[in-house]
Amino acid sequence: MELISTGEDEDLEHGVMEALCVHAWRTQQLRRLGLPQVSRTSPPTSPITDVSSGSPDRQQAVRVEGNARRERRGRSRALHLMRSKSDDKALLQQRIFGQALMVAAMVRAKLTCAAAAGFTLVLAATGCGSHSHAAGAVRASSLGVVSAATPRFPVARFLTDGSFPRVRDGKLGLGAVNLALRKAVVSDQRAFEPYARRYAKRVAGRRLPSGYAGYYDTELVRPLVSASTVVVSALIPRTRAVLPLQPRAFGWLGITFRVPSGRSVALPELFAQRAKAMRLLEAQIRTDNGLEPSVRRHPAAALARAQFALLPSGLALGVAEDAWPVDVLVPYGVLGPYLSRLGRKLVAGTRWPDFRPDREHFSYCRRPDLSGAELSATGDVPCATARQVEADIFSPRCGTRNRCVALGFTCLAYWDGRYDRPFEYTHHAICHDGRRRIVMDEG
Repeated sequence: MELISTGEDEDLEHGVMEALCVHAWRTQQLRRLGLPQVSRTSPPTSPITDVSSGSPDRQQAVRVEGNARRERRGRSRALHLMRSKSDDKALLQQRIFGQALMVAAMVRAKLTCAAAAGFTLVLAATGCGSHSHAAGAVRASSLGVVSAATPRFPVARFLTDGSFPRVRDGKLGLGAVNLALRKAVVSDQRAFEPYARRYAKRVAGRRLPSGYAGYYDTELVRPLVSASTVVVSALIPRTRAVLPLQPRAFGWLGITFRVPSGRSVALPELFAQRAKAMRLLEAQIRTDNGLEPSVRRHPAAALARAQFALLPSGLALGVAEDAWPVDVLVPYGVLGPYLSRLGRKLVAGTRWPDFRPDREHFSYCRRPDLSGAELSATGDVPCATARQVEADIFSPRCGTRNRCVALGFTCLAYWDGRYDRPFEYTHHAICHDGRRRIVMDEG
C-alpha cells in the first residue's frame, strides 16, 4: 500500500533539500578560503565568546563553523522528524488497513455501521450492538402474524381442523416464507397419510360413531411463535389421530425459516459444538420434573427427532409423551458458548410477533392441558386483554352469575349446551365484543 503524503510532509522534504544545498554552498566557501572543513564526528566547539578577536579570516572561519554546526543540528532534527512522520504514516496505514478489513467484513454481513473522518474510520455508536442475546448486533423488527386454516387432509372420512401462522409486512416480500410455512404443514400431513389411508380402507363401509375415521389438527399457540425480519419460528402442537384415539397421536411440528429466503433451519445448524450442545439439552430434559420419568430416563431418544422453536425467551423444545406433548424452554445464556455463527445471528434476531386482527380463527394464549383448561381468542384480542377478562369473569364479582361484562366483553357461562348455570359451576365462558371473541376454560 502506498504511503499517504500530506502537504506538511512535502514542505518538510523541501526544507531538508534546501538545508543540503546551503551546506554544500558553505563547504564551497570554506574551500575558497583555504580553511579545513568541520567533520560531523568532530567534538563540539566551545561557545564563541571571542568572535571579535583574531584576524578577519579567523572571525570568518568561526562564523562559518557556527553556521555549519547549527545547520547540522537543524538537518539532524529534520531527518529525525522525517523518520518520525514516516513511522506515523506506516502506523496510520496499519490502522486504516485493519479498520478497512473490519468494515469489509461488516459489509459482507450487511451490517455496515462506519463513517469516514479524515484518515480514520470511526464506528458509529448507533444501529450496532443493540438487542443481543449471545451474538453480534443484528437489526431486526417484528413481523405481523395472522392465522390461516390448516390445509385439508387428503384422506376420505378424515376431519381437518385448526390453523397455522402466516406472516405479513408492508415492505418486505414474504411469499417464500409463507409458502415454506404451508409446505411444512403439508409435509407433516404426507408423513401421516399412508397410515391414514390404510386405516380408512380397513373401516370402509362401517358405521363410525363420530362419522369420521380420524382427524388432523394443528394449533396456533401465540407464546410459542416468534416472527421477525431475520427469522420466523414456531412450535405448533399437532394431532394425527385415528379413532378410537391411539397413543402418540399428539405431537409437535417445529418450523424455523430464515427471512426473506424461506430456507429451513435444522437444530444441528444452530451449534458449532454440537456434541456438547446436545449433551446440555439432554441434561435439561433429564432434570425437568414436568416430564414423565420414562422421557427423563432417555433424553437422547426424546431429542432424536427434536422439534424446536427459537423464541426471544429461549430455545423451546417440543417433547412428545404418551399422554400429552410438553415443551421445555432452554435459556440462551446456557447455550451461548455452543452456538454457531448462524445460531448467534438467529438468536439475536428473534422477536415476538405483532398479531394482526384476525376474526376467522382462534389462537391460543394458553394451550389446553390434560384437564382441558385453555384460553384462546381471535387475533384482534391481545393475550394480555384475554387474561384480564378471564380474571374478572372468575372473580367473586362475576363468579355467582351466568352473564357478566368485563373490559367491554359480554361473557356467558356455557356448559353442555346450557347457559343458565353460573361461572363458578361451568368453569367455562364464551365472551364477545362485536366480532372480537374469547373462549376460556378453567378445567
